[in-house]
Amino acid sequence: MKKLLASAAIAAAAFGAAQAAILDLTDRSDTVVGTYDFGDGLVDVYSGVPKPQSDNPLHIKIGLTDIVVRITGIGGTTNANENPRNDCAAVTGLVCESDGLGINDDEISHSGSTPQSVQLEFLNINDGKAAPITITSLAFLDLFYKKGTLPDDLDPAVNQESAIAELTGNAGTTVVTTLASSEGGGGLGYALNGSVVSGITKIVFYPGAGKDDGTGDFALAAVGFEVPIPGAVPLFLAGLGGLVAARRRRVA
Repeated sequence: MKKLLASAAIAAAAFGAAQAAILDLTDRSDTVVGTYDFGDGLVDVYSGVPKPQSDNPLHIKIGLTDIVVRITGIGGTTNANENPRNDCAAVTGLVCESDGLGINDDEISHSGSTPQSVQLEFLNINDGKAAPITITSLAFLDLFYKKGTLPDDLDPAVNQESAIAELTGNAGTTVVTTLASSEGGGGLGYALNGSVVSGITKIVFYPGAGKDDGTGDFALAAVGFEVPIPGAVPLFLAGLGGLVAARRRRVA
């Protein structure tokens, strides 16, 4: 009986095993980790946002995981060409070689005749198929508020910028809105949303309302998530095998 319980515990632990990872879009890197075909021809996969950046879509591999993020700029090409303030890394914990990703420049905005958005798709590097992950956080820079007409009057309905994320996965689409941060903290407009949503394969980011500088805009700084640990499934199956073998011996 104890052996049965031990095998069951191993199997359950393996099945739920996951590792934390982060897509840090303030990290600039021209390093190509490989060339792959995800169904639309051969593309270079980078370890960060290259500079200059002209690929649309852009593909970034996340550390030691099997996840590649395909990033598509809608309404223009993604870019991250503005350096952040000196205190960015201390405030955010990000690499902060730039202030994050935008369209054509460093921000996703309402400006111009074409609505701007950035689409992220999570793919398995081995087969190019969609790889469902658990989103744990969304981080933004340059997401500010504008003071109202009275001293220290903040009216979120009128003056506060917002970043909107549509997360799509196994259970449909979840909309997450992140309101602007105060202009404290070094004037970074840094906002961190800790929403946890599982089974996500695609996210589309676009600006909501806001009048900080005439329109709502922001730089997409980072996405935190969890992915299954490679090898967890074989360990789970091994645990199940142990259960079956132990049960057979018991019956015999």
